[in-house]
Amino acid sequence: MQSVVFSSALPSTSTLQIRQSTGFQTRPSDHWRPLLRGSLIAKYIVRWNHDSWIEYGPWLAAQRDPELFKVYDKVCVRQTGDSIIAARVKGDFIVRNNLHFLLARNAEHDLEGLDCMLNSKLTDFLYLFLNPERGEVLAEVKKIHVESLVLPKCWFIKHEERKRLAHLAEASAAAAKRGDEESLAVHEAEIDQIVYRLFDLTPEEITLIESSLAPTREKKPTKRSKAARAVPSAESDDTESPTVAPKAQNMPKPPHTVSAPPSTAKPFLPGELFAMEGELTPAKKAPAAREAASTAGRIARAPVAQSIPIDQTERNDVLATIREVFSSGGARDRDTALKDLATALGYERLGPRIREVLDNDLRTAVGRDILQNQNGELSLLTRQIGDYDRATLKKLFLAAISTEGRVWQSCDDAIRLFTRHLGFRRTGPTLDETARSLINGLLRDGSLEKNGPDEIRRV
Repeated sequence: MQSVVFSSALPSTSTLQIRQSTGFQTRPSDHWRPLLRGSLIAKYIVRWNHDSWIEYGPWLAAQRDPELFKVYDKVCVRQTGDSIIAARVKGDFIVRNNLHFLLARNAEHDLEGLDCMLNSKLTDFLYLFLNPERGEVLAEVKKIHVESLVLPKCWFIKHEERKRLAHLAEASAAAAKRGDEESLAVHEAEIDQIVYRLFDLTPEEITLIESSLAPTREKKPTKRSKAARAVPSAESDDTESPTVAPKAQNMPKPPHTVSAPPSTAKPFLPGELFAMEGELTPAKKAPAAREAASTAGRIARAPVAQSIPIDQTERNDVLATIREVFSSGGARDRDTALKDLATALGYERLGPRIREVLDNDLRTAVGRDILQNQNGELSLLTRQIGDYDRATLKKLFLAAISTEGRVWQSCDDAIRLFTRHLGFRRTGPTLDETARSLINGLLRDGSLEKNGPDEIRRV
């Protein structure tokens, strides 16, 4: 199979014009295509209601290969969230870059049952080790997280099980749409049992997964109240600081006594079946992900960080690393900064290509007011969001959401873009409160306009 996942950063340009409409109940003309965004995807459900369209063409600043969107069958995964949320989507949708999506590589590898695997408790358990952002405001599912999940080796030969999973996905979607929580729970429980059998898990391993997820799968409010955002609680650190540790009480401990499976049972990594956005060949996977999936039996342990090819790094992740590197050690000349950054990213030597890419990233960091350049010495401009003046923050917020063009986006998505634009990995309560205040101010200034209760775009 092949997957396509949108990068979260598009080139910023003042001439970008994306022709979008959320007011039509039918296709405005043959040139318009249905548009999907992250908020329209829930587990097993596509909430698109014939009311969001885009005219896709060469006027886009960063138009992607339109052939990718013509594939009728795809599985979409939300980018904003602290767990995997997937749904199977059928139709010629244009997919916004706050969604990842997966396409079949060839006719032998179809998507049947894949949404169930991604929404299962086992995947939820694995994801806790891949991303420690559970419970964080505006947590983000990244490309590398999707790549690092596992499928059982027997996946493509277990036809009956996958057919049953596909049926259960449809039944789960129907139950969720009519609000039948009891039926939904029954369907999801059967899905989990099928997934456990496909991985040949032992009762002890299943108990470990179920007990580890018991506290994390409790329902929680999707948005904080204004008071909750304004006053950080004891359990919610101000996570715009790059050194905040994940909440240990929400993380299950890795199993220490699970034996490695026989080589014939070694699970797939999605990168062996999927490739990410723009990659028409299989993506190269970090060896750590394979090792994590195999040495912990059918359950993955926390992978050891290893470098990935510089051209596969996500620019916003590198900018967050830049903020972390410069949070200590004071000012650096450019050469020292490049060496420190390369080391932090796991590269043993600073080759010509790595130097070229990271040098551009340092320039971007200066342009985004993450770093300052004083007489050739680079240093962190500010450590916390509160140290920026409001006029600068307004400018940076507008620049961040302009990477998407003039398209309607939810306030949460806009805040996520703003957070990443400034090199912060997570959105803590203070940053979230500041960003929402900026949105209100920019609406009053006429720099933003609003569509309904929760969508904004730049004027």
